[in-house]
Amino acid sequence: MGLRWRFADSRWKNPRGDVDQVAAPPEEELDSTLSMIGPTVSYDTRDSALQPHSGTYAAATWLVGAGFLGNSFGHTRLQVLGNWYVPMRKTTVLATRVATCAVTGHVPFNNLCDFGSGADLRGYESGRYRDRASWAAQAEVRQHLGGRFGGVAFFGVGGIAPSFGHVLDDSTLLPSAGLGVRYQPFRKNDVNLRLDVAVGWHGPGLYLGIAEAF
Repeated sequence: MGLRWRFADSRWKNPRGDVDQVAAPPEEELDSTLSMIGPTVSYDTRDSALQPHSGTYAAATWLVGAGFLGNSFGHTRLQVLGNWYVPMRKTTVLATRVATCAVTGHVPFNNLCDFGSGADLRGYESGRYRDRASWAAQAEVRQHLGGRFGGVAFFGVGGIAPSFGHVLDDSTLLPSAGLGVRYQPFRKNDVNLRLDVAVGWHGPGLYLGIAEAF
């Protein structure tokens, strides 16, 4: 457990001078500072942080907007997640994940709960869905195919809502599914390069990264 500080300084400018064709943030957020601090706690029994085959990882972080640190907005943000990894066979791993986010107070547009920029719900453009609460559940089967190659199949569902109290009755449901290929570039380093194709409500998305999505 420990203390986390999140800081972001935003200065927005429209280089074309045409506000009708640019999705600008609210005027009060064009020049603003995000400065939040709070406790974080995690529990980790994974056999590997980058390529887990078994174990559990859980974490929770609660951040509060700190005016004395220069924060422009009075709000809080809570994030909770849990990942579980179960070896089904010697070459097969089932990975599952649940995650939730909730914000309260005067929340700036760029600190709302959203999808697309983290490990939850591949297949959605970053920030297209954002609100004061979100949740997601995912499952992924990871299969070693031979040599340095592997493959994955994954499915998830999540939702976005105007508040955490309305998650059950007023969520926008967002499904996600896809397939991926894994390649281990170094034999002595248990880290894969990943290429995933995921499909959400609005078509496919292509993802290239280092290590697993979660």
